[in-house]
Amino acid sequence: MAARRPFAVTAEELHLLEQRQMEANFASLPFRMGEPGVITPEDFAASLTNKRFATPEELLAYFIEENQPYIEVEGRAFRLQREDETDNLSPEEIEQAAEERLLWDEQNLRPQCTSTPAVVDHRPDQTGVRDQEDRGTCVCFASLACLEAIFKRQGTILDLSGQYANWLFMQFEGRDQCDDAMKTTDAASYLSQKGVCEEYLYPYEDDATVNLHCAAQPPALVQKQARYGIGHYVIIDRPGLNGPSIANTAYLECLLSEGYDIVFGTHIAWGHPDTAGVLDLILDPYGNPLRSRGGHAMLLVGYDRSAPLPYFIFKNSWGNTGVGGYYYLSYDYVRYYSKYGYVVLATRDDMA
Repeated sequence: MAARRPFAVTAEELHLLEQRQMEANFASLPFRMGEPGVITPEDFAASLTNKRFATPEELLAYFIEENQPYIEVEGRAFRLQREDETDNLSPEEIEQAAEERLLWDEQNLRPQCTSTPAVVDHRPDQTGVRDQEDRGTCVCFASLACLEAIFKRQGTILDLSGQYANWLFMQFEGRDQCDDAMKTTDAASYLSQKGVCEEYLYPYEDDATVNLHCAAQPPALVQKQARYGIGHYVIIDRPGLNGPSIANTAYLECLLSEGYDIVFGTHIAWGHPDTAGVLDLILDPYGNPLRSRGGHAMLLVGYDRSAPLPYFIFKNSWGNTGVGGYYYLSYDYVRYYSKYGYVVLATRDDMA
């Protein structure tokens, strides 16, 4: 938390006050109770009473892995992002998100989509699922997956270098390539300034291998091939359950139904999926949603509102775990644990 000034509030506190004010504004709107996709805080709180409690096995995993920057999934351990005050959107990013609200009807304070299909699935547009292995490079892979999907829709198949992306991002942050983990939205800014190369030019390495040459840089010839990046993007903030928010499931449906994928930052607080593979919000022994174990980034590529437990579809970077490398998170999970995200509106292939 930033230092407190006398008779003033911090930027983080001001943002929280703005979020609460926006929720209060929505509470007074006449469409709020009857509009499809709109959920009141009271409705959401009531829905939590129907959630299951964590099993003893799930609670034991929390106890064992508490304060550890990883989660075990299907016998494998995956690194999670650190979560602290640097993980919040900056005041500049908050302002940027407010200035350009994609597919948001400012006059009526609702998504521009008058209706959305029950199911949207962009998986056919995606390139292969990647594996970040034992490194905290999820932001790299989520961001590159977004670029690859856009290029694929335009007829170009790419396999972009996660190794190069992490080196580039760490350069911006004054760290070496043995470090990792970062705020998801920072990747959009970095990829708007510098491009990345293809995987075959700078192959990915596991943690032990990259730690043999932390200070190394990609060869000059490789850096000259770092052509691919972002031309234009918009940030999605979290101003409550409604509004142009990463927690507004109706807004996410609108974006996805119009063909956009979303680079998505989330808290990780799940246990075991249900029989359909859906990970839902679950409760601790006191009836509270489980606390976050850490942060993670994935690419949001679809949803199924017609399922018994509606869910969003995420392309992950944990190999073939989940449902063929994809993860299903329930609507309530997204409402509670989402942090922020960004949408790429234009790519570039001339950044070298």
